[in-house]
Amino acid sequence: MSGSGKTTLALNIYQDCLIKDYFDICAWATISQDYSIQEMLMHILGQLNLNVGQNLGVDALGEILYKHLFGRRYLIVLDDMWSIEAWDGIRRFLPDNQNGNRIVVTTRLSNSGSDLSNSKNLEMSLLNEEKVAKDFLYRSL
Repeated sequence: MSGSGKTTLALNIYQDCLIKDYFDICAWATISQDYSIQEMLMHILGQLNLNVGQNLGVDALGEILYKHLFGRRYLIVLDDMWSIEAWDGIRRFLPDNQNGNRIVVTTRLSNSGSDLSNSKNLEMSLLNEEKVAKDFLYRSL
């Protein structure tokens, strides 16, 4: 569902000082409906200050990313993913170091969360003014 605050929540987590201190590497990529694995990889590598040639293919870019992430604790946010194919295209380049890495995926498609391997899902719904007011009053008491 669009407009429920998924990106805002992910951004607040991503920008938190404790998060930045915990992870060796942090990167953010907005996927969108018309995605390119090559562009996603180049964008992430650019954030990691790894300037690579424009003529490298997906596998070469992915290998560079994999080698850079391997052995390090990283947080990668993949924002606004529209299809599981985008996840399938990039996940092989994200090593599972089993040292506290995290990959956060925001999506408006409710079925995509269950398709992500080893995932923990948080389903969000829109807040209305009445609910916000009740929650505020309850917490104030």
